Amino acid sequence: MPRGSHGAGTYGITELLNSYLKEDVRSGDITSENLLPDRHARASIIAKEGGVVAGLEELIALFSLSNCVIKNPLQDGSQITPGTVLCTVEGNVKDILRTERVGLNILARMSGIATKTRKFVERVRPVNENVKIAATRKTTPGFRYFEKKAVRVGGGDPHRYSLDDMALIKENHIRACGGVTKILKQANEKISFSKKIDIEVETVDQFKEAVDFSPDIIMLDNMKPSEVRECREHLEKIKLSRSGRTLIEISGNISLENIGDYAPYGDIISIGSLTHSYSSLDFTMLMDFQ
Repeated sequence: MPRGSHGAGTYGITELLNSYLKEDVRSGDITSENLLPDRHARASIIAKEGGVVAGLEELIALFSLSNCVIKNPLQDGSQITPGTVLCTVEGNVKDILRTERVGLNILARMSGIATKTRKFVERVRPVNENVKIAATRKTTPGFRYFEKKAVRVGGGDPHRYSLDDMALIKENHIRACGGVTKILKQANEKISFSKKIDIEVETVDQFKEAVDFSPDIIMLDNMKPSEVRECREHLEKIKLSRSGRTLIEISGNISLENIGDYAPYGDIISIGSLTHSYSSLDFTMLMDFQ
């Protein structure tokens, strides 16, 4: 399984997909089971708008659970335009229709996330080709794995899948512990070397305080571009006398309009809206009985 596949939680991917089908079907598809004959059918899944497609691997797995076969699928990550045929589905007409809505829902949401991620990636590349566009844990319960995967398909980084991936020290952790210095001392003493430490700071002074403890990552939360630049300049100065490297992560109210102002100074830019404020792509499924 790919890195981060544990993001599906205690369930495997197949179990999650099965649960989505059961939620939608419950005791049965009243319409198809009562009105349609058992017959072979073929359907095409077609894009109604352009973007980046993601979720075709999940579509293949989902329809296989309903004894249907996906043929000639595009590759996840492909750029699509209105009218693009993503794949065809073959199987019993009842099985296809029972699975249609769940499949299109997954495809629409994952493609929307991949499309938005790709826009951010393409926006920052001319400014800083090395900066990573990352997601956050602002995801839908039960759907995180698929949302994080869609970010990867769009060219971004999934960041943490869960709380045990690394230590991410946020504002409330700092307040509860008594300050940046105190909590980073404890982190260096108590957290295994095998786990990265990321700390969120809100001011340049907090950044300078944090960097003295050489955390793996310092997240600059809701800072102005001028403040971020000051943090980068301070970090570059002290690198001359230190080994190792602390990365700068930028987060908070990042948009396509302002990301270019931040990109020159960051190693990572994490954006919650990739998974909580995206527009799903529109797809349709048309059946052919010829």
